[in-house]
Amino acid sequence: MKNSCLLLLVLSLLILSGCADEDKLIERDFSVKGMTFKMAIPQGGMSSLEIMKLADKAEKSAESRLDLFWGDKSELAKLQEGNGTLNVSPELYSVLEDALYLYQQSDSLWHPLLGSLETAWMDKGKNDRETAVPELLNAIKESHLTLKGSGAIDKGGSARISLRRMAIGYALDGAVLALKIGGAQSGMITVLDLTAVWGRKTKAEEWSFQIFSPSSGDSAYYLFKPPAGVFCIINGTENPAKGAPMLISPETGYPHESTSIVVGWNPSAVMAGGYAEAGMLMGRKEMFSMVRNSPPSDSIGILFLYPDGDQYLLETDLILSETVTFETVEPDEE
Repeated sequence: MKNSCLLLLVLSLLILSGCADEDKLIERDFSVKGMTFKMAIPQGGMSSLEIMKLADKAEKSAESRLDLFWGDKSELAKLQEGNGTLNVSPELYSVLEDALYLYQQSDSLWHPLLGSLETAWMDKGKNDRETAVPELLNAIKESHLTLKGSGAIDKGGSARISLRRMAIGYALDGAVLALKIGGAQSGMITVLDLTAVWGRKTKAEEWSFQIFSPSSGDSAYYLFKPPAGVFCIINGTENPAKGAPMLISPETGYPHESTSIVVGWNPSAVMAGGYAEAGMLMGRKEMFSMVRNSPPSDSIGILFLYPDGDQYLLETDLILSETVTFETVEPDEE
């Protein structure tokens, strides 16, 4: 009898130990083009070494995708120099297709031809900038970018293409795909203000994130449990994450200012980043109008924390309506 009890105890401990190993998070950071990707993968049935090898594949995938957009020798850089009918790779074409779709959805408030304006705000002095902005806005009006199908685009004018978080999202999608193909059944990976999640954090716990309202300080927060996919949080009340793209208004040519917090969600990181940017540029009412008028297949998730007097109010679309709860910080949580 004692031996039987001892055997049961040993088996129970082994099972609990196995569960603990499965729930253990293996973390790994890697840097691509100066941006840090932070990864956390529940160990599950994989060894730490297997997960580290997966992380190497995720890094290579992210880097190869960013090579399309970053640097003087990138495909996008070469595209900037041409006009007329131009052929591009299927990979770049797919991101341009998403960008132009969002341009139409947002009634041109999310604009893909703001690259020269962004450069002016980063590189020029105040006086040079004030002179350049009207000229660059006029150049944007005289430029165009359209799809012709079969990998061909028509480009005209001097305005330069900028895909901002959509380009970064394309790299994040590649990293996630590499991890999933390699056998990671759940995980989380973030870069700048974009975060991808899939599966569960542990058997008993979902992935969750805190969004603090400016009117609540550190005393309360919204607990956000996103669906599997990618979300992007742009906080207009804080300085952007280091390296995050600048948001320029295509109407004024000046950096967009906001006191709202916008969350964009989508199965694709490309569109999650795009929708968050569009929400910030369009504003709450116009963005929710766009969501209502978009086909369900677009799977747009939007959350706004916006000022109303001394308080910040929450508004979400249907996709994210059940993902957020208001939580009060207990004394021992501080």
